[in-house]
Amino acid sequence: MKKILIYGDVDLNLIDGSSVWLVNLARLLSMDEEIMVDILLKKRIRNERLVRELRGIYRVRLLYVKNYIDRLTEVDAGNIVKVISRIDALRDYACFIIRGMGVMKPLLHSPLIDRVVPYLTDFCHDSEQISDAEKDFLRTLYERVKVYLVQTDAMKRYLQQVLGVNGAKYRVLYPIVFPFPQAERERGSLIYAGKIARDWNIIELLDIEPGDHVLEIGPGPGALTDMLRSSPCTRLTLLEKDDRFASLHASQARAGLEVIHGDALEYPWEKLPAPCKIVGNLPYNIASPLMWDIVSRAVGYTRAVFMIQKEVADRILSSPGGKTYGALTVWIRSFAVPQKGFVVKPGAFTPPPKVDSAVITLTPLPQ
Repeated sequence: MKKILIYGDVDLNLIDGSSVWLVNLARLLSMDEEIMVDILLKKRIRNERLVRELRGIYRVRLLYVKNYIDRLTEVDAGNIVKVISRIDALRDYACFIIRGMGVMKPLLHSPLIDRVVPYLTDFCHDSEQISDAEKDFLRTLYERVKVYLVQTDAMKRYLQQVLGVNGAKYRVLYPIVFPFPQAERERGSLIYAGKIARDWNIIELLDIEPGDHVLEIGPGPGALTDMLRSSPCTRLTLLEKDDRFASLHASQARAGLEVIHGDALEYPWEKLPAPCKIVGNLPYNIASPLMWDIVSRAVGYTRAVFMIQKEVADRILSSPGGKTYGALTVWIRSFAVPQKGFVVKPGAFTPPPKVDSAVITLTPLPQ
């Protein structure tokens, strides 16, 4: 049985992008029956909301530092090496997954470094502004470790460029978010984790060019968002209702990024800054009323690409007199020209729906 220690230098009593990442990484790793996961807590748990499910997974343990070093109640950069060394002497870990520049710096010069797997996001993301000292630290860290986790493909390319390394040690670990249990969800929250395959050409259908403003509806865990982050768009707006996903994306820096924590059905589409391109994997239960609002109220959009239930797509694309021709068809076509993209089978999603999905493109009619 392989043992892995995770330390994220975050307070799991607070719900933000970093704490959600840590908890769900532990859940993901625990799915492997050959792995035991220990989470080293920064502080004692007083709010159970994030960790409640973890307590029911026998391959995941929450470790409080005071149980190992009596005089300590919190882990920080000043004691991280001592704390991990003490616990490692008892548990013999295969590796330590560590997030946070502050705690990584003392680990870099410790005997533990050969088993450290870094996952850092809190460094300068501007090649013009990053300091030589920060570059030297990140380069030395890359040289000392065996595997280095990065958040996105764009971050991997950025680090390769500014550090002058080949990037062979980088492994992209995309944002990981599992749905909360039904009892933990806010009423009406939209939780749907779609897997957006790169060869589906979503970006090409949206026709993103330098200078474009792109708005994504319901980015969720970020499968499509990562491709948008790497696209040439100058401005990227993410409209997300779920507080966990909104916090997750707000914690991931990108030039021109704006995260709006709100409901797409309540968004003032008539105030959408023009010009703008819209994209989204729309939840089946709101796709029709949402598209109804967008085409009639969003005077500033130039193109929209939506993944929706195939049955709804067929209605929108239906010809007059057809069995699926109806009010939605007439309304959409009164404001936009719909075009068929492609069909997506249920297996492309987590969890898989019971019906096929389809991608359509909407281009507004001339005013």
